[in-house]
Amino acid sequence: MPKSFQSSQYLVFNDQRVTDHFHPKIWICVSDDFDQKRLIKAIVESIEGRPLLGNMDLAPLQKKLQELLNGKRYLLVLDDVWNEDQQKWANLRAVLKVGASGAFCSNYYSS
Repeated sequence: MPKSFQSSQYLVFNDQRVTDHFHPKIWICVSDDFDQKRLIKAIVESIEGRPLLGNMDLAPLQKKLQELLNGKRYLLVLDDVWNEDQQKWANLRAVLKVGASGAFCSNYYSS
């Protein structure tokens, strides 16, 4: 993907109008490892601004994320996504459906 496209995404993500419209704003790099637990943990840590202590199982992490996003207009960018497994996407989307008018964005890189 051209760097100019990536830079444009950063400009939009950091634009004041976007910041005023969405809270929280989260940008997560996914890469090759589309592990739902790791992604949800990274999203929670980004929202809270601190690392999670201890090793939580998937279900409590999902509940925590839903509590943080419940009724909020959030923007989540999943960057550098290589996953094509539709079930993994469906599982993650199901957890994210608690927001108000949330936006879910993804960069997709295919080999």
